Amino acid sequence: MKHFTRYFTIILSLTLFSISLPAKKASAQGAEVSFQIFYNDLSPYGHWVDFPEEGYVWVPEVDAGFSPYGSNGYWVYTDYGWMWVSDYPWGWAPFHYGRWDFDDEYGWYWVPDYEWAPAWVAWCRAPGYYGWAPLRPGIEINAAITSGYYVPPEHWHYVPEGDLGRRDLSRHFVPRAENLNHLRNSTMVNRTMVDNSRHTTFMGGPPREEVTKATGAAVPQYKVAERSAPGQSVNKDQVAIYRPVVKKVTADNQRPAPPKVTDLRDIKPLGARTPSPGAARTQPAPARQAQPPKTPAANTPPQTRQNPQRTPPMAPPPARTAPPETRQNPAQQPAPKVNTPPPTPPATPQPRLRRPQYAPPQYNSPKPNPPSPPPARQATPPQTPRQQMPPSRPAPQPKGQGNPHKDVPQSEQPLPQQN
Repeated sequence: MKHFTRYFTIILSLTLFSISLPAKKASAQGAEVSFQIFYNDLSPYGHWVDFPEEGYVWVPEVDAGFSPYGSNGYWVYTDYGWMWVSDYPWGWAPFHYGRWDFDDEYGWYWVPDYEWAPAWVAWCRAPGYYGWAPLRPGIEINAAITSGYYVPPEHWHYVPEGDLGRRDLSRHFVPRAENLNHLRNSTMVNRTMVDNSRHTTFMGGPPREEVTKATGAAVPQYKVAERSAPGQSVNKDQVAIYRPVVKKVTADNQRPAPPKVTDLRDIKPLGARTPSPGAARTQPAPARQAQPPKTPAANTPPQTRQNPQRTPPMAPPPARTAPPETRQNPAQQPAPKVNTPPPTPPATPQPRLRRPQYAPPQYNSPKPNPPSPPPARQATPPQTPRQQMPPSRPAPQPKGQGNPHKDVPQSEQPLPQQN
């Protein structure tokens, strides 16, 4: 009985100890983080700015020719479709979470979001070319694959269809001046993919078989592997990237915030940044023609310089004498001219925005007759006060007709006759 009690006590203690231990994450896939990981990891490479409409956005410290999904990176085909591999140390986050947008003064900025994808871009196909462009914030995938989704022509990247999988992708970009012509002949690539583990839908890009046919060589397929720390790398047949599940709040229910928020006026504008080499992507310069080597001139005797003959100095011109002044009579002298200032034009009023005045529609209906004026009111003569007339006494009725005493006042009835 004592041995049984001892064994039971040991088993119960081990059970309680195992329950008290925290559950260990199996991989980085199950790790949960908040926006704080973005705020902390990207701060050394750019500035966090508080935008009124988007909240905290990130402006990277890059040159003037930077463009997302075009600078310092390339495409690889994975089990999630075409994935952008960035050579920036911060590329694991802005090219796989959130969206990019462009400001005319400060250039590209990144708006963080919660969903992960191999790339948040829209794909299109032109005859002999593939193109892609970053998706703006708030654009749904269903809206991005329709023809009504507008992206400025300079935000697209076009490459020949055989150069899509190159590591030196930026060297094969089509000049931006030709983007508009390709856009007119492009169709959207309607190929979406779904990550069932995260319930996320994104664009997968052109099919692998189609690109293989265009390049004439097999396109390798990479497997996406998990990484436990921020960053990404390509090893043999896999792409290791840090892609945690991002939550809106932290584990202790605190609202995340950047460690430092920069005033927008302290950020260097786009025009003051150094342009990157090859960022303009204009037409290539024509090849310089080789000039024939110069043949040495024949030995000719040196030319002797002859001193020019010096001419004697010219005599000074005779002094000009003024003609004698002829006096005129005051009556014949013209009146002195008075410099009158030119009339000042009337000041033109400053232009102001005014609401357009819309006139009511004019209908072809007969016009009603104008109302006739009221008749003139005639003056009535003043009324004279009426005179008070004494009450009239009724006329006596003749005898023998009816009742002689009818309607006769009692004071005026005849007295009875006495015999």
